Amino acid sequence: MIVTERDSGNGAVLARNPWNTAFGPYVAFAAMPGREVTVTGDRREFLGRNGTLVWPAALARRQQLSNRLGAGLDPCAALQPHRTAPR
Repeated sequence: MIVTERDSGNGAVLARNPWNTAFGPYVAFAAMPGREVTVTGDRREFLGRNGTLVWPAALARRQQLSNRLGAGLDPCAALQPHRTAPR
C-alpha cells in the first residue's frame, strides 16, 4: 500500500510503501519549488469519472485539487500550480 503525504517544510508530495520490504526505505517525491500548488494523491480525483490519461477530468474542470493525501487511495501525485493574473 502506497502512502502519500506532504512535506511541511517544502510542500513536496512524498510517496512511500512502508509495508514492502524491497521498497520500504525509499521515498518518491514530486515538487514545484517556488510555486504555490494544490495537490492530490488520489488518481480517481485526478482522472475523474470520464477522464483519461490523455485528458484528465482535473484539467477539464478548472477547479483546484483537494489536497487529499494518505493511505487507502488509488495513489498518484498530481500537483496543480495556482493561476496568476495575466500581466
